[in-house]
Amino acid sequence: SLLGIEGSASASYFRVFGKCFESPWKFEKRTSNPPKDEVNALLSLSYTLIYNRFTTFLNLAGFDVFQGFFHQVKNGHAALASDLMEEFRQPIADSLVLKLVRRKQLKITDFTRKNGEIRLSPDAQKVFFSEFEAKMESKRQTDFQGGQSLNYTNIIKQQVYHFARVINGEESEYKAFVLK
Repeated sequence: SLLGIEGSASASYFRVFGKCFESPWKFEKRTSNPPKDEVNALLSLSYTLIYNRFTTFLNLAGFDVFQGFFHQVKNGHAALASDLMEEFRQPIADSLVLKLVRRKQLKITDFTRKNGEIRLSPDAQKVFFSEFEAKMESKRQTDFQGGQSLNYTNIIKQQVYHFARVINGEESEYKAFVLK
């Protein structure tokens, strides 16, 4: 039932999210594997990069990344990384995609379609990856150690180790990262 609630909330969120884009950009709903439009392609790329960061930190913390709580166990899918990255999709990926499109840092002409795949041009890739890394290095106020300001990479790392302490019984409950 939790996945049903999450799916319903996600559909509502993306319905509103889609209204943030003006023509020629199109975004009707969240699609992946493969993404059906350029916005979905950018979201998928962003989510993959966040997922990979979580997978790395979870591995370093000694977790079996394939055993999650909410996401289904699938061959080759780090379900635990998918579980823990949820709280970071909007503040990192969604906001980055909106910024790149609304500030016209990426244009619809930066994409090509071939055999059902949507690809960024090499120049657009440079823009995207540069902006993604800048986002990951941007600092945010946290609840860690008396309100410490950390970049997103370190916030993700801190959340993984916070999760480990909860699993090990050293802390009583998991507290999601919330933007201040």
